[in-house]
Amino acid sequence: MAIGNSALRERVAMQKKRINVSPKRQITIPLQFFKELGIGSQVECFINDGALVIKPVHDISETFSVEILDDLVKQGFQGQELVAKFKEVNGKV
Repeated sequence: MAIGNSALRERVAMQKKRINVSPKRQITIPLQFFKELGIGSQVECFINDGALVIKPVHDISETFSVEILDDLVKQGFQGQELVAKFKEVNGKV
């Protein structure tokens, strides 16, 4: 039972952490939050009910690129022909 309680305490502790704000208003996002949320090079922040919310920005164009490539491969394109067709289709999106 102690192992289960320990794991629960760790999970709860990970969900909330006090961090410092620098004189330049900068903060450092704790690594475990950074990894769990899949934060890339940008975040979006806004105020909601008196709280500052920081959300990761997931680049939609990257998702479309993967879907485009997957579709082109399924159509049989490969090599330089695949690259050329990808540039053509991606330019239209």
